[in-house]
Amino acid sequence: MSRVRLNHAVGLGDLILLLDQFGPDVGAQMAAFAGFSAPERAGTDPMRQASINEPDVVIDPGPAPSMSATTALDVPTFWDLTFWVVVRREPIQWQIMPDGAPNTSEDDAQAVMPPVSQDVVPPPDNCFFPRQRLDSDLRHFVGRGEPSRRLDSRVLVERLARGDIVRHLPRVPFTAWPRDVVVVVDGSDHLRPYVAEFWKCAKALQSLLGQARLRIGYNLITKENQLFAWRPRGLLRMEPFQVHPETLVLALSDLGSLFMGERARNRWNAWGTRWADEGARLVALQPALPLIPAPDTPWATLLTGPDDRIFPWLTPPEASVKTLKTIQQQALVTLLGLVSLTVQCSFSMLRQFAALLPAETHGLGLESLVLQHEHVSVGRTLVRVHSEALVVYRRYWRSRRNDKLTQELLVRAWALISARHLTMNPVLAGEEAALFPMQCGWRDKPDLAFFKQLEQMMREQNNEDVARYINRFEERYYQNSALWTSDDVVLRLLAHKRRLLPRLRHPAYPAGAEAFVGVMDDLLTEPKRRYGLFYRHATLQLERLDDPATLPNGFHASMKIAEIETGLPHVLAGAEASLLARQPLSQDAVIPVTSHRSDQLILRTEREIVTLKSLPIPEEAESMAFAEGGLTLTLNETYDRRTLRWLAPGSQTLPDGSVYHRIKGAWVDARLYEALDGENFPPPQWATRLGLDGYGVWAEFEVKGVTQRMRWIEAGIFNMGSDVAEGSDHYEQPKHPVWLTRPFWLADTACSQALWVALENENPSDYSGLDRPVENVSWRATVAFIQKLNQTLGTELFRLPREAEWEYACRAGTETAFSSGDQLTKVQANFAGDQTVPVFSFLPNAWGLYQMHGNVWEWCDDGLRAYTAAVAVDPCGPEGTLRVFRGGSDWNGARPCRSAYRGHLLPGFAWRNQGFRVASGP
Repeated sequence: MSRVRLNHAVGLGDLILLLDQFGPDVGAQMAAFAGFSAPERAGTDPMRQASINEPDVVIDPGPAPSMSATTALDVPTFWDLTFWVVVRREPIQWQIMPDGAPNTSEDDAQAVMPPVSQDVVPPPDNCFFPRQRLDSDLRHFVGRGEPSRRLDSRVLVERLARGDIVRHLPRVPFTAWPRDVVVVVDGSDHLRPYVAEFWKCAKALQSLLGQARLRIGYNLITKENQLFAWRPRGLLRMEPFQVHPETLVLALSDLGSLFMGERARNRWNAWGTRWADEGARLVALQPALPLIPAPDTPWATLLTGPDDRIFPWLTPPEASVKTLKTIQQQALVTLLGLVSLTVQCSFSMLRQFAALLPAETHGLGLESLVLQHEHVSVGRTLVRVHSEALVVYRRYWRSRRNDKLTQELLVRAWALISARHLTMNPVLAGEEAALFPMQCGWRDKPDLAFFKQLEQMMREQNNEDVARYINRFEERYYQNSALWTSDDVVLRLLAHKRRLLPRLRHPAYPAGAEAFVGVMDDLLTEPKRRYGLFYRHATLQLERLDDPATLPNGFHASMKIAEIETGLPHVLAGAEASLLARQPLSQDAVIPVTSHRSDQLILRTEREIVTLKSLPIPEEAESMAFAEGGLTLTLNETYDRRTLRWLAPGSQTLPDGSVYHRIKGAWVDARLYEALDGENFPPPQWATRLGLDGYGVWAEFEVKGVTQRMRWIEAGIFNMGSDVAEGSDHYEQPKHPVWLTRPFWLADTACSQALWVALENENPSDYSGLDRPVENVSWRATVAFIQKLNQTLGTELFRLPREAEWEYACRAGTETAFSSGDQLTKVQANFAGDQTVPVFSFLPNAWGLYQMHGNVWEWCDDGLRAYTAAVAVDPCGPEGTLRVFRGGSDWNGARPCRSAYRGHLLPGFAWRNQGFRVASGP
C-alpha cells in the first residue's frame, strides 16, 4: 500500500471503535480504506500487530499471555493502536478539621467544651495614644502659650472696672504646638508588641503637624547606640541632629523601664542629657508605668490613663510601687499560662490575652516582660512557650480548676483562640482544639478524635507530610508525659512517624512512651507494593513489579506507561474525578483498571492522583511512535520535521537536596529531553544560586553586586490571543492553541535601573530610582544590553522573551483577561497613573512573576506575527521592521494591560514607558 497521510478525519481512536463494533473482518476493510495496513499474522498468536504507513510508527503490545485457567483476561480480537501517556501527576493535599472547630470525643465524658459566645471575645486593641487626645491633651502638656486673635472680654471688663488705663487689648491665651518636633520611635526587641502602636502615633502626629515641622527617628539597640531616620523606602542611618530651645523631642518609648538590664536606661539618659544641654524639651509617651525609679532622668513622662486621657506620671510612694510590682509578677504568670495554651501566639494575640486580665494589671507592660521571660522563645512575629515549661503551666491551671474567676478567664481565652482558628492553619487549629482542655485542666485526656484522624492517615495513606508534622509535634511536647500516656493512639503516631521517617528519629523516646513505641516499631513494617501501568489488548492494566513470579506463564512485559506505589489493598480508578470506583488489588499479577471505550483514566492512591490520556496523532505531525523511554512525535515539513518527545510528570533533585515535582506532562524538543528527564535538575551555567520555593525553581545571576532572580518556566500548551467577548482588536484574533516545547528562564521582574546602571554606567529613565524599572529604552538598546550581559557572564543564552513565551508566562495557567481574573484593580497593578513604581510593588502571579500587567511595556524578541486558528508550535514573529511589546504601562488604562494585548513599534523607538525583562533559553 502506498504512503497515505493520516488527517484529522480518521484517527487511531476512531479506528479502534470501528474494529470493536464491526469485528476484525469488516474493521480490516475500513482500516485499509482509511490508510492503515495490517502485517501478516505470526503463528497462532491471537493478537495482531498494526502499523501506520510510516515505517517508524510501530505499536508493539508484546506477545499475549497463554490462555490458561489461571489467566482470566478477556482478549479482544482487534488491533491495539492507542497511545496513552501520563498528563498530570499531583500529590494529594490533605486537611484536618478545615473549619477549625474542636471535636468532642465519645470516649471521654469530660470532652464537652464550654460554649463559645462572641460577647466574651475582647474588642480590637485601642491605640495607646488616642489620636483625638494628641491634639488636645498632648498639645496641652508640650505646647507653648501664645496670644490668640480673640479678645479676652472678661479681663478687659475687670480692668475698666478698676479704672486702669488699657494700653493693649487683652487676648485669650492659646496653647500652640512647638515649631520643631522630633519624634523618636523605640524599636527595641522587648517593645515589639507596641511598635505598631508607636508608628500609628508617629504618623498621626505627622498628619497633624506636617512633614516640615516634624522629623521621625527610629531607635534600635546597637553597639553604637545609633539612631535611624524613617523614610518610606526604609530606614537610613541618621547623623546626630541639632536641637535648639524651640525643639521638642518626643520619645515613644519606655525609656528602658521595661528592659531587664541597665543598658537601655543608660542609653536614653545619655541621649536625654545631651539634648537637654542643647536646650531641647524632652517628653516621653510611655506604654506602661515606669516602676523602676530613675531620679536623674531629664525626661518628663506622660501616660495614657483608663479614660484614654494623657496625664503626667508622678512617682508614687515606695509602698505603692512595691504593691504594683507584686501585681505585675502575679499577672505575668497568668499571661504566660495563657500563651502556653496556644501553638502559635502572635504579638496582637498577646495584646488581646493581656486585655483579658483584670483592669488593675493593664498598663504594667506585661507583654514586654513575656518577650524577655526565660520560658519563652520569640520569632519575628510569634511567641511560644518552651516545651519543657508547658508542664509547669499545666500544673498552674490545674491548681486553679475550682476558682470561678480563673475558669471565666479560660472561657474568654478559648473564645479568643477559637475566633483565630477561622484564619489559622487547620492542622494547628486542630492541635490547639485537641490539647486546650487538657492543658488548662478541664479534663485529664486530650480530644482523641484529632489524633485518630492523624493515625488513620499515616496507617492507610503513609502520608509523610503527617509524619513530618508529628515530628515537630513530638519536639514541642517531648517533656509532657501526661500526653504520651493519655491514650494508645498518641503513641501509635510516634511509631508510624518513626517507620515513615526513620532518619528523623529522636535519640530517646518521650517519657512514658518507651515500651509501647518500641513494640510498635516492629509491627508497622509492612512494605508498599509497586505496580506498573501498561496498555495491552485495548485495556489499561496494573501489573505487579516487585513479584515477577506471580505473572502468568509466558507473559512478557511491554512498554510501561507509569509506575505507582501503594500500601493499600485497593486503588480508585475511573474516567471522571467524581466517579472513581474502588478497584481491588488482588493477588493476581494483572488487574484491568479501564477499557478502551474511554480516552482518560484517573488513578488515585493514598499518595497521589495520576491522570492518563490517549493521544491521537495531531494534524501537525507526520508520525507518532513509542521509542525507548517514551512517546515520540515527528512534526511535518512546516516545522522541518522536528522530533518531540513526551515528558511525563516526574521529580528532579536540586543541588541543595530539595526535590522539584513536575506535575504536568508536555511535548518537549527531543534535544532537551535527556536533561529534562534526568534525576538531577540541570542548573544554568550563569547561575550563582539555585533554589526552590512555593512558585517553583528559581536561579539568580549577579552583575557588580546587583542580583536578578529568574523563574523556570516549563514547556506546555496554552490558548494564545483573545476573542471578541474580551474586547480584543483584530491583532489578537483568532484565539488559537500554542505549543511551547522548549522550557526557558524568565526574570521575575522587569529589568531594574540598578541592573541597567551596573552594566551600562548610565540611566536613560525619566523616573529615576534604582528599584524602579528601567524605561525609555528602544528594542535595539535592550538587545545591545543583553549582548553585553552575555559577554559579562560568559554565556550566549540570555535574550528577550518571544511573544508567545511572554503571554504564556503572563497567563500562568489562566484563561481570563488578566492573570488575576477578568478585572484589574490598582491594588493588583500600576496603571492609569503618572509614574512608575518599584518592581516589587505588587504581588506576583501564580508562577512568581511580578508586574506582568502595567508599570512599563516590555519588549519581545520577535516581530508582529499574524494569528491563524491552527495550532502553532514554538511560534516566532518575522524579522520585520516592527517589534512587539506587551503588558501595558503606568500611563495606560486597564484594557492594554490584558494578557493578550499586543503593541508594536519600530525597533529604534524609545518611549518613557518602554522597558523589558530578560529571558534565557535556547
